[in-house]
Amino acid sequence: MQIDVNEICSASPFSDTIKEEEIYPTLPDGLNGALDASRVKTYLKNSMYPLMYLFGKNSMPDVDNLLTSFYQLDDEARQEVVETIRLKLQYHRDPKRAEQIKQIKGW
Repeated sequence: MQIDVNEICSASPFSDTIKEEEIYPTLPDGLNGALDASRVKTYLKNSMYPLMYLFGKNSMPDVDNLLTSFYQLDDEARQEVVETIRLKLQYHRDPKRAEQIKQIKGW
């Protein structure tokens, strides 16, 4: 994609001293290899990075706010947010964007 990371992350609270282990999530114990660090890195590379590119650099602060806010919610509130998005997508889906999403690999 040849995107300058500094351009995308200019609004990020992180400095240039961020370590790799701070970027990739640590996995809970007991998954018995079902989800390993390599798989998470592959997911980030194939799914999240292309998605961030579609949002564009001007939307990165909003995306960051959504993700960090969602993380802080308890399980009940997270489920409510997910259900609200499902409902919104029934009536407000952008066909062009929906088509672009189909091109992104997932798990």
